[in-house]
Formats: sequence, structure tokens, C-alpha cells
Amino acid sequence: MISVVIPFYCSPKLHTHVKFSLPLCLKPLLLHDLVKEIILVDDGSPLRINISESSKVRYYRISHHGIGYARNFGVSKATQPFILILDSDIIVSKNLIDSFFQVLKEKGADMVCLSYVEAYVEGIWAKCEELYWRHNESQTGKWWLSCGCMMVKREVFDKIKFEESVLSDEDTLFSKEARRLCLKSLTLSLTAKHVFAATLKSLKRKWYYGGKRVALNQTKNLNQVVKGLVYSPIFAVKLAIKYRYAPLIPFIIIRTITFFKGFVSISEKQEGVLAASNAQDSGY
Repeated sequence: MISVVIPFYCSPKLHTHVKFSLPLCLKPLLLHDLVKEIILVDDGSPLRINISESSKVRYYRISHHGIGYARNFGVSKATQPFILILDSDIIVSKNLIDSFFQVLKEKGADMVCLSYVEAYVEGIWAKCEELYWRHNESQTGKWWLSCGCMMVKREVFDKIKFEESVLSDEDTLFSKEARRLCLKSLTLSLTAKHVFAATLKSLKRKWYYGGKRVALNQTKNLNQVVKGLVYSPIFAVKLAIKYRYAPLIPFIIIRTITFFKGFVSISEKQEGVLAASNAQDSGY
């Protein structure tokens, strides 16, 4: 009944190493009776990894295009009526899969996603990342979808695809198109485990390249980024008070400054060749 599509890109620079996270991601899927096939899409990784030998797993290696293309490719190979789109560093439970499936069957929804993700590994920085995303995903009246863990009726992809030409914000663009087409989406009060990076160094690398991708994609202008830089300390204090977790203050400030540095470094150059090289540093 369910096809699972998991794109991945395995690189030494990734903030979450796919060699560690992918086996954890696959384990509950291999054991679930409703999951009939798991489509792994290797988006031209420079590093090879061992793939689980199971009759459920179908492995495809394609040339590197980015996560939007890889997701669409995986969906085109799916054969089941329900498709679970999953990032390679997300670990779902049996209950979450069952709940997604029941909602799509009984509530008339076209797609369903979770509310936020929790840290799989322990550590201050992983906890900060978890709380940061919990805040983002729990906004009242939010309209964007958590596409890294989302179950969709197969026929939806006859109307809408993930944007393949962008280096970032493909989830936002997918959400906007779903909203324009009046597709019914539901967010459940459920969580999954996310293998967040556990060290500040790896997180800073992720944020820096995140800023580069956004600049190349021109999804934000410099004025917006500067405003974010100015507002960052206020936001950091507010979030630290909300969750009663003081490390959120340096976390958010460092995150914003590092993102800003990546954004400015590319905004000053805007060289087309950088688009290809920096796309390879985005982990899925």
C-alpha cells in the first residue's frame, strides 16, 4: 500500500553523515507490513555506501541534480497508492506511519505531515536545533508543509511536482503550489526522530552553505537577511525564555551570523559555477 521515497547525497561535508543516518532511517520501514517498497535515490554521491539487502529496497543511482529532482525521480518509480516522502536522516515510528495512512484513507486529505522533529542524538547543539525547528513548525496557522516527512496520495503528483531548478526552498515552493491548487493537507501532533548534527563545527558548515544556497537561489534579498541579523538577539532571548533553555541564545546568534556570512560571500560573486558546487553541500 505504501511506497517510501528516500533521496540521499553522501559527502564528507554533510552535516549529518548518511552512512550513519540511513540505516537508522530504513530499520522501521523494513519491518512495517504496509510498506511494500523503499525507493532509494542516490543523487550522484561522491561516496558509496552499503545498501540494505532486502526485497523491499529498490536502489537507483542518478547524476547529481538536487533534492527536488531526486524526489520527483523516486516518485516516478513508485507503484503504490500512497507515497511517503522521507529524508535520509529522519527516523519514523510504526505509529506515525499507521497514523499517516489512516488519515489519508479516512479524512479525505491529499497529504499529511508531522508537527516537528526531535533530536535523535544527545547534546546541547542537537537540542538547540530541535527546539529551533519545534518553534518554526508549531507556528499558529502555518501553511508550509514538512516535506522531509510527508505521506501523499499518488494522484497528487499528477498535479504537482517538486521544483527541480532551485537549490533551496523546494519545500516552500511545493507548499505554495499545493495551496494554489486547493489540495487538502493535515498536520498531525506527531513527531519523528531527526539525526541532527551534534557538534557546533558541523552545524556551522551546514548554516554557511545554507546561506550560500539561499543567495544563489535569490529567495531572500540582502535587506531581509540584514533585518534577520539585527533581530537575531531579540529572537534568541524570546526563544530561550519560551523553552527555558539558555543555550538557545548563543545558538541562534551564531546560526544567524554564519548564515549571513554564507549569503554575503555568494551575493558578492553570484558566479554560476558555484551553484553546482554548493548544491552538493546540501544534505537530505
